Amino acid sequence: MINDNISRPSQGNSQPIGKHPRDVPSELEIIMQDFERRNLDLKTDYKKLRFSIRTVGLGKTSE
Repeated sequence: MINDNISRPSQGNSQPIGKHPRDVPSELEIIMQDFERRNLDLKTDYKKLRFSIRTVGLGKTSE
């Protein structure tokens, strides 16, 4: 005897994995996003530091 009352996923709405708009990012993707954000922050900090050094005149040698 087969129970027809059991709900099954409809075949019409199924989407391949990875195509759903609300995919959860993988651990690697999260790490890469964090790395890129930190890298951008470091570049910004470096540019500010270089600007400060030039403004104060510490970038010049006294020889």
